[in-house]
Amino acid sequence: MTPRCLLVCLLVGAVAVTGSSTTIVVDSVADENGDTPPNGNCTLREAVLSANGNLGVDACAAGEAPPVVDVIEIPAGVFLLILAETGDASGGSLDLTEDVELTGSGLTVTVVDGDGGEFLEAVLEVAAGASVEVSDVWVRGGYSNFVGVENNGNLTLTRCRVAHNRGRGIGNWGVMTAMECSIDNNFGSTSGAGVYNRGDLTIVDSTVTDNDGIGISNVSALHLNRATVHGNQGQGIAGYGGMEVLNSTISGNDSGPSGVGGGISVNLDGSILINNSTITANTAGYGSGLYVQPNATAQLQNTIIAGNLLAIDCLIYGTLISTGGNIEGPGSSCGLGHLTDQVAVTAGDLALGQLSNYGGATKIHGLLPGSVAIDAG
Repeated sequence: MTPRCLLVCLLVGAVAVTGSSTTIVVDSVADENGDTPPNGNCTLREAVLSANGNLGVDACAAGEAPPVVDVIEIPAGVFLLILAETGDASGGSLDLTEDVELTGSGLTVTVVDGDGGEFLEAVLEVAAGASVEVSDVWVRGGYSNFVGVENNGNLTLTRCRVAHNRGRGIGNWGVMTAMECSIDNNFGSTSGAGVYNRGDLTIVDSTVTDNDGIGISNVSALHLNRATVHGNQGQGIAGYGGMEVLNSTISGNDSGPSGVGGGISVNLDGSILINNSTITANTAGYGSGLYVQPNATAQLQNTIIAGNLLAIDCLIYGTLISTGGNIEGPGSSCGLGHLTDQVAVTAGDLALGQLSNYGGATKIHGLLPGSVAIDAG
C-alpha cells in the first residue's frame, strides 16, 4: 500500500467512525427497566437506559459514547410509564443523559404517556450537557410543575405534540427549538400552562393553543416565528427578558376581566420586538391586546393590533416604539405615531378574516379582499 493510499484510507475510516451511530429499536409497549429477568423485549425505558449507559439492557442494542449519537426508533403505540420515580431513567421520568435521537412513527400514533403519575418529575427530561432530538411523538400525562417535557440541555422537538399534561406542557432551562409542534390542552399551572421558559427557546411553525393558563411564560430569551398562540385561558405571552414575535398570530387568549394583556404582557424591564404579526380578539380588563409595564419596551413594525375585547387594545406604561406599517382599530390606544401607521381603522376597512388555515403550517387571520392592510406594510 502506498503512503498516499494509506493516508486516504485512514481519513475515510476516521470519517466513517465519526459519522456512525447505533440504532436501538423498541419492540414492546411495556414499562420495564431490565431489573426483571431478561424476557427478550426492548422497551422504551430499556432503550433509554441502553443509550444512557452505553450497554445493552435486555434485548436492546448497546448505546455508544459520544460523539456517537444513538438513535432510538419508537413504533406506533401508547407507551405508558408506570414505574415509580427513582431520580434516573430506571423509574418515573425518561431521563435522557447522553446525545440521542428519539424517532417516533407520528404524533398521532406514537404516544409517550406519564399516566398522570403524581410523583413523576416529567415525562421526558433532558439533562444538562445532553443534545437530544425528538420527532413524531406525542408526550402526555405528566403531573408536576415541570411536566410534559423538561429541558436542561439542548433539545429539538420536530413534528411533536405536547398535550394533556397537568402542570406545564414544556419547561425549558436550556436551549430548545420546537418546529411543527402543537403545545395544547395542558392545565393546572398558573405560570406557563403551555410553556415556561427560563432558557433560550425558539418556536417555529407551531401552535400554543387551548392551554388552561398562560400560553407562554417567559423570563429569558424567546423567539417566535410563524407561530400561533390562540385560545389560552390566560395571557397569550407574558414575561420579561428579550422576546421577539415574527410573522405570528396572537388571538383569542383571555386573561379575564381583572387581568392585563390578554394577548401579550411585557413585564418588569423586559423587551419585545413584534414584526409582521396580528394581535386580535384577545380579552383582558386592561390592555386587552398589548400591555407594557413601566421600564418595559415594545417595538412594533407591520403589525395589526385590532378587534381586541373588553378593554382598549393597548395599555402602555413603558415605552412603545413604532417603526411603521402598523394598524390599530377601531381605537388609537397604542400611541402609534409613524407616518405609515394607520389608527382608528374600522373593522369593515380592516376586513380581518376568521382564524383559519390558508395553506401554511398554522392557522392565521387572513385579510379579506379590500382590506386596508393589504400591501400596507
